[in-house]
Amino acid sequence: MLKLDHQQLLNYIETSRVLHGTTERPGLMLTPTNEIVKFFYRRKKISTATFLPQAKRFTANSRKLLARDIPAPVVKDIMYCEEVPVHMVVYDRIEGKDVRELCQSDGVANLARLPVHFAHLHKTGIFFRAVHLGNILVNADKISLVDISDLSTQGSSLGVFQRARNLAHLFNAEPDKAYFITYGPHKFVQEYLAACQFPTICTWLFLKRLHFALDDDMLRALLNQQE
Repeated sequence: MLKLDHQQLLNYIETSRVLHGTTERPGLMLTPTNEIVKFFYRRKKISTATFLPQAKRFTANSRKLLARDIPAPVVKDIMYCEEVPVHMVVYDRIEGKDVRELCQSDGVANLARLPVHFAHLHKTGIFFRAVHLGNILVNADKISLVDISDLSTQGSSLGVFQRARNLAHLFNAEPDKAYFITYGPHKFVQEYLAACQFPTICTWLFLKRLHFALDDDMLRALLNQQE
């Protein structure tokens, strides 16, 4: 881990381009060498991040995803500035656009690859808590997960309740609801289930848990399109 003092951090920010946040408090930054720097600020004096910084969780999750042949950021370094305090992860920029950008510019047909992709993630034991369309990057045939500090893995496939909760997280993300409603949440779910090939009882349990976990407006859209 590379330690920076406050002035070194300010100099580092000054030479880079802030992608999210402000120059006073960057969230995501692009360096002149085409590296991404993601910032993790400690929100409380004592928290789980005190003992296991999010930057280290991000790095560990990256290794777990790559070990499963799932594209993800390859962390090159972790930096820390005690005076702020903030941890940072550094990784090479991943080419492509996030799915939210693609839906904005080219339409909701860009959601068509996601049902099969999520079925694969869930079969591989990946539960992506921070999932939303802005955290899924597409470049040609490659789909990468980014902002992966809030992610868990297990050695076996996810159970149907976990799968339903994870898809509900995806549907319930406020900036993305309109895209799913336009695409058709029922269509998305049916494509996901076709990829999963569950027994009938598992499909029934999945749908029950999904209905329970969806926001009212998303559940209404799902049921209306189902009719």
